[in-house]
Amino acid sequence: MVKSGKEQHWEAARGLAALLVMFHHSVAAFYHEAVFGVSDDFPGSPVTRLFTITPLGIVVAAHFAVCFFFVLSGYVLSLKFFGEGAKGQLDVAEAAVKRPFRLAGIAILSMALSWGLTQMSAHYNAAVAAINGSPWFSEFMNYRPDRHSFLADVCLVRNGTDYNPPLWTIKVELIGSFLVYGVLFFFRRTPFRFAVYAVLLVAFQGAIYQGFLVGILFADLHINYPAAVLQCRRKWLVWLLLGGSLVFASFPYFAAEGWFVNANYLEGTFFGYFPPLPGVGGGYSMLGAVLTFLLILLSQRVQSFLKLGVLRYFGRISFALYAIHFVILTSFTSWLFLVLLQKGLDYDASFLLVLAASLVVVVATSEAATRLVDGPSIRAANWIGRCFRKAVAAV
Repeated sequence: MVKSGKEQHWEAARGLAALLVMFHHSVAAFYHEAVFGVSDDFPGSPVTRLFTITPLGIVVAAHFAVCFFFVLSGYVLSLKFFGEGAKGQLDVAEAAVKRPFRLAGIAILSMALSWGLTQMSAHYNAAVAAINGSPWFSEFMNYRPDRHSFLADVCLVRNGTDYNPPLWTIKVELIGSFLVYGVLFFFRRTPFRFAVYAVLLVAFQGAIYQGFLVGILFADLHINYPAAVLQCRRKWLVWLLLGGSLVFASFPYFAAEGWFVNANYLEGTFFGYFPPLPGVGGGYSMLGAVLTFLLILLSQRVQSFLKLGVLRYFGRISFALYAIHFVILTSFTSWLFLVLLQKGLDYDASFLLVLAASLVVVVATSEAATRLVDGPSIRAANWIGRCFRKAVAAV
């Protein structure tokens, strides 16, 4: 978590990315074709089709948001290890030891919440999918709530996606964090580190872990070469980054991957003319994330906007919001939607109402989880870090 007042804009950016993922999942659950593309099974409407063939797709660009998370993680985790007065090798090792415990608290909470709701038969996503026919929304929360397997999953934090599908990113985040700390431990003070970054980017070609490496690079440049970064603060470049980030971030990743439509779905559309990016992990979503990161890094106006109190608040609860929202989507959101339909409200109006109500519930739950679980997780991780230092000192 970014603490420096000068860097609070990054925390707000993380909050906006978490909200984007939440909105994406909500739209995907109730308007399948707006995320995965129009097909014979999901003809959709002219409006929903626009989300996959124009830059309007930026409002459901969850894959872009996840790529941005990884770039930002590489950057934030690296900052304090560059520049004058940078922390030493033992601090890097301590940070790596603390990382799993820092991430585990909220992840386990979301798994336990999902398991408890399953025990009460309180997941209603299958019922919603039976109405709108979504094969995507129907496939979740189908695990058997066996107590012994659940305890094994929680203790080892394995199979978390059975209980909460977005937890796949937590595993990537943990591995990516270890990658960041490994690079920092061995190479951050070497004169050839930029060559190392380049080699690793090639070695990880096509893998989403490239985002973490780009984050390290940006942190290095920001701390060690601030004058060069300042020289890049040109109005024309900021506008170019803004346009590029909007276009590439809105690329319909799931439609392009052919999850529920033909692989040639985008032919003849705006995005159909984009050449493939086989060496870039995350494709155009990652490219959009990198350009967005640069936009924030170079634009003081964007940074000032991101320092608004409400945006910083969402940044503070972003981890809990990201980890918990899907469990609420399959339970409370789906239940309320079914109730409104039974009351005679039409489909679109029901969706808008449950979206607003769900945001309130997700924010309230995330606030409680941040205070009661995430805070103690951070303190526990710090205590484990201190124990590690003492053990190393004793050795």
